[in-house]
Amino acid sequence: MTLSDAILLVKSRELKLDAATDWADLGCGSGLFTKALATVLAPGSSIFAIDTNPGLTNQETKDKVKIITKKNDFVKDQLSIPLLDGILMANSLHYVQDQPGFIRKISKLLKDTGCFVIIEYDTDMANRWVPYPLSFSTLVSLFKNEGFTKHRLINRVPSVYQAAGIYSIWLPSCEGGRRA
Repeated sequence: MTLSDAILLVKSRELKLDAATDWADLGCGSGLFTKALATVLAPGSSIFAIDTNPGLTNQETKDKVKIITKKNDFVKDQLSIPLLDGILMANSLHYVQDQPGFIRKISKLLKDTGCFVIIEYDTDMANRWVPYPLSFSTLVSLFKNEGFTKHRLINRVPSVYQAAGIYSIWLPSCEGGRRA
């Protein structure tokens, strides 16, 4: 996947881009989606790039977005990060076995006005690389059951691995999107 494809999946009109914000990229891997997110955030923003083996280093982009890497297991470890404006999970939620429990736990890191941006393969068929898959409709149901009552499809792109492709979705924590 190219950086421009990743930007298409991350960029959403719902993201508040007029002021600095704090985000986490859970399961950042090589950092492709971390870098894509950095291109759409306001100067002064921070992204905590979290992975057991992060593929990038601490840096500040040319647009003055700070990328802070943390070597953690985002599912098992206690994350020492501030309250967040957003959580990005790009092809990482499908590694979480207890997805409802994880969403309840990780949602506590969001500010009242925070949001999730999730990128996943649009399939419910498991394989060794995608052990707990989430098609678009499955993910919407999962988050709805956890109190996230609003969502919006951001974009879809083809995938070389899955015939159904990849989708991205915005799920707000507040603004009528999640009950208390």
